[in-house]
Order: sequence, then structure tokens, then C-alpha cells
Amino acid sequence: MQPAQKKEGRAWLPLVILHLLAAAACFAFFTGVPITACLILMAIGNDPGGPMFFPMFVLGVVGVALSITVILGGTAVVSDLVRRRWRLPLWVPPLLVFGLVAGAVRLAFGEVHPAVPIGAGALMMLAFILHWSAVSATWYLPRFVIGRIKAVLGDRSGRQPAIAPVPPGESRPSEMPPGSPPCPPD
Repeated sequence: MQPAQKKEGRAWLPLVILHLLAAAACFAFFTGVPITACLILMAIGNDPGGPMFFPMFVLGVVGVALSITVILGGTAVVSDLVRRRWRLPLWVPPLLVFGLVAGAVRLAFGEVHPAVPIGAGALMMLAFILHWSAVSATWYLPRFVIGRIKAVLGDRSGRQPAIAPVPPGESRPSEMPPGSPPCPPD
């Protein structure tokens, strides 16, 4: 009787760090864009909007961005766990978000125009795709940068190279022209 083999999955810590970084990027986007747009429009219109407009606007934007980030982060974590379990294609989670949001808006506001649930679903799907892209970018970019640094600096890990070094006085057959004698020793 053989001992039970341990089923190895992917590590959890990189998944948690990955989703936290993506949530931070999503929160920064959903706070930075509206606040910057508000400042630009206030400067163009030369109207600050009163003494309490901007602080209240920032507070509202931070609250909305935080709630959107929590919703998208939770959805991304759940969809990532589902994708890990059942190996779903990458396009399924955004499509499910669209269907769930469109259905929820349709159920909550039954008397609205039929385009409203579709628009709300499309808007949340786009926001989810932004968050999903942040997850992919935070997963891919560090590996890409580290790979580029290793390529520039050379591999100093001490591992054997893929091609064995040629001893002095010898050459590889692919480096020698046909009919040439072996290289003389140095």
C-alpha cells in the first residue's frame, strides 16, 4: 500500500499579495481620476464651488472608490478561486459579472428602460476587467522586470549553462566550417 500523495496546488501568499496590489491599483484609479477631473474642471471654470465642496467631494469619491474596490476585489478573488478549481477560460468571469449585475439591476429596478440593466452590467463588467487587468499586470510585471534584469546582468545563480562550455583547443562542430582542421591550442 502506497502512502497517499499530497495534492500540490499553487501557493496562497502570492495570490493574496496579488489581489491586494490589484485592489490598491483599482482604488488609486477610482479615486485619482475623479479628483483630478474635478480639480481640472474647477480650474477651467474658475469656480471652487464653495468652501466645503471639494472636501465633501473627496470624501464621497473615497467612499465610492472603497466600495467599488471591495466589490471588485471580492468578485476577483472568488472568480480566481473558481478558475483555479475548475480551469475556466479567462473570459468567463467578466461575462458572469455582466450577467449578475444586469440581472440584479433588472430585479431591483423593474420599471426602468431595458437599456439601463445592460448599461449597468457593461459598466461594472468594464470596471471588473480593469481590476482583472490589474491582477494580471501585478502578476506579470515583476516576472517580466526580473527576467529583463537577469538578461541584462547575466545569470549569476551558479547553475550550469544550457550549453556546455567548450574546452580550450576544441570547438563545436557547428562553429567549424566544413573541411577545416580542429583549432590549435592557445
